[in-house]
Amino acid sequence: MSATTAPFPNAAERWNLPSRGKVAMAGLIVAESAIFTIFVVAYLFYLGKSVTGPTPTQALETPVFYTICLLSSSLTIHLAAKGLARGITFAFLGLWLLTIALGGLLLHAGCWRPRLSIFHCCTDSSRPYAIGPDDGGGGGSRTFHPHLDSVTY
Repeated sequence: MSATTAPFPNAAERWNLPSRGKVAMAGLIVAESAIFTIFVVAYLFYLGKSVTGPTPTQALETPVFYTICLLSSSLTIHLAAKGLARGITFAFLGLWLLTIALGGLLLHAGCWRPRLSIFHCCTDSSRPYAIGPDDGGGGGSRTFHPHLDSVTY
């Protein structure tokens, strides 16, 4: 038996790494998709589990206005970049400032509105855990929320 060896045909070819920007964008998309999937699975898991509430329709509202703001901000920054590429700085500046304003509205939606929703949900006097002014607790109306007020550290 005689065996012959053949050299690897492309042994001298060098492997090029993909660009960092493309890898970072792919990683961001995968991570955001995983987080979104976790939220959907958690929602489906807890759907119908609570008998007393609040249900998602009581605690959440459909953010139609803020969805329009989000989609509009994508459009305005795209048009601003096109204006900058064409050298129309006035159009770029106006659309860029509009994008910043829409981003401010989105920050308002993400930071301030959930606090308002939680406050409204936890201070509704029609809830079964509501403590009224005649509870002997020093006056004033306060609502006991079993998940937020019973936390031990």
